[in-house]
Formats: sequence, C-alpha cells, structure tokens
Amino acid sequence: MRVDIEQNNRTLYVRLLDPRLEGEHEVVDALKAYTSMDLERVELDFASVEYMNSRGITELVSIYRSFNADKTRLHFLNVRGRVRHIMELDELHHIAEIHGNAAQFKEQQSSLSADNQRQPQSKLQLVVNLLQTQLSARPARNLPRNRKAQPPARLHRS
Repeated sequence: MRVDIEQNNRTLYVRLLDPRLEGEHEVVDALKAYTSMDLERVELDFASVEYMNSRGITELVSIYRSFNADKTRLHFLNVRGRVRHIMELDELHHIAEIHGNAAQFKEQQSSLSADNQRQPQSKLQLVVNLLQTQLSARPARNLPRNRKAQPPARLHRS
C-alpha cells in the first residue's frame, strides 16, 4: 500500500493511494516515524480504497494502538461502499470517527475551531447549552396560567 503523508501543525493527513488494503503493514511502517509526536489528529483518507480484508482491519487497529489514544484522535475519511460496510460490521467506530465525505468533515472542523477561538467553553458549559437547546425545542404544555396540572382521574371499581 502506497501512502502520501502530510503534517500540518498537530494533524497528520495520510492518503491511502492503492485500491486494496490487505494488511501488509506498509501503512503502519510508514507511520512509525510519527507515533512519538504530540499529534492531536490522524486522518486516513480512503478515497482510493475499494477493498479491505480482515488483515486490513488488523492494520487499522495497529495504527490506533501505535498512537496515544488518549491524546490522538483517529479519523477515517472518504469511506464508501464495501469498505464502510466492513468498518461498521467490525465496529471500528469505537477506535475512529468514520466520515463519508472529507470536505464536510474539514468544514465542520474549521467551524468548530473558529467557534473555540471566539469563545472557549468548558465541557460542562457545552452540556448545559445542549440541554437548554433540547428543552427549548420541546412543545410547551397548554395549561391556563392560574391552574396547576391535574393528576389523571382514578378509575373506581363498582
């Protein structure tokens, strides 16, 4: 498997160039020089990949293990067809985020980073904002202002 590797700040972009990922560990070997770096994200572009077997899955898991999973997020981009189906069956979403379209992913990432630069928020604040959004989307109960909600009437047996 031939690869093209680019590094931009703390992101490593790996373009898989061959149509078959068959677990020859060529990708793992190509990435060894980068595993000790302090990377935020590793993106593997599957645009050219049309076939992947179980050894290819093993190679992806090896890539995941070779990077520090606590600090480095793994993303699979441009995943389509059979390759996506295999990834879903083998539950690779537990080790990486799987994206069908790299352009949409890049756009989301740039808008998120722009938002984070404008107003950094804690995780707690993000959860609070999400809950407020969900609560405001719920339909309001139509009760008169001066009446309280009544419990449902009880059925009496005769």
